[in-house]
Amino acid sequence: MRLSFAVSGPPVPYQRPGQGRGGHRFTEPASAEYMFRVGAAAMKAIAEQPWPARTLHRSKSGGAVQRGPKGQFGLVVTVYRAARRGDITNFVKSVEDALTKACVWWDDAMVIDLHAHLREDKESPRTEITVDMRGQ
Repeated sequence: MRLSFAVSGPPVPYQRPGQGRGGHRFTEPASAEYMFRVGAAAMKAIAEQPWPARTLHRSKSGGAVQRGPKGQFGLVVTVYRAARRGDITNFVKSVEDALTKACVWWDDAMVIDLHAHLREDKESPRTEITVDMRGQ
């Protein structure tokens, strides 16, 4: 089973959360916005392409939480950046975290095969993502 989609706009590498007043942690706005765009594109692709359904599970606090399917996954990420900024591992980390929140998989630790490509494209910066569910 395969899920493929693209995220238009400039890719943003993962940035460690900052610490604000009172010790509160926060995600940089550009990073949060990019991860939101990746997650939204993933959820749209899930609605349009065959992909296992999300399941509800009980959280540690007793509430319900949605999770993606369990299994083994392959991930291909091609980042087309407008300028030579950011390293490939941080772009991939942003994508993995966004896909986990979008319930593409249970946990990004289930990715057993990863291919990442870094390209320049000043005219059309974007991220192209393909997820393969192994054994399906």
